[in-house]
Amino acid sequence: MGSSMRPGRPFVVTLLALFLLALVVWYVVLVAKAVLLFAGDILFGGPAPLPSDLRLSPIVLAVAGIVAIMWSFLTSGGLFGGSGWARVSAVLLALFALPMGYPTDLVIAALVVLLLFFPANVRAFFR
Repeated sequence: MGSSMRPGRPFVVTLLALFLLALVVWYVVLVAKAVLLFAGDILFGGPAPLPSDLRLSPIVLAVAGIVAIMWSFLTSGGLFGGSGWARVSAVLLALFALPMGYPTDLVIAALVVLLLFFPANVRAFFR
């Protein structure tokens, strides 16, 4: 065994990758809710004209949820595999895809940066 072998996956990386899979489940529920809202609008909307922003809101929610699902799957796979781009993608997910809000997103993103970029064993895994 040479010194060029990559170390085993650190526990914190596994934990963050599993968290992203849990985020996928949350977005699946969000997409299902958006689809049901859109179907309910079509089936039970009645003759009253709805503003276009209300009519398009469930569609936008569903598309954004599907994009977040794919983004989370790709990032989780990258974290499991040790891809360097996955660390940056995880930080971006913490900033933009977590459904928490302004100050909390920054705190979570800072925590993800601390966990994925500073410990020596994590940096060695992503090389």
